[in-house]
Amino acid sequence: HDLALVAAVADRVALLADGRMRGVGEPSAILSAEHLVPVFGPHLEVVAHPRGGGPLVLPRLPGSR
Repeated sequence: HDLALVAAVADRVALLADGRMRGVGEPSAILSAEHLVPVFGPHLEVVAHPRGGGPLVLPRLPGSR
């Protein structure tokens, strides 16, 4: 589950959890905190990749908001 790789190479993404599809669409739409936190939990954040601007999913570090 390398979400950074998915964001870099995929044209469309399907987000699955508990045997159900939770979203499908372009990486910029699906790889968002709105969609990912309910599936993976609150210990992540999504920022813009510094080179391409697409979504970059990172672990939320202690002390970050």
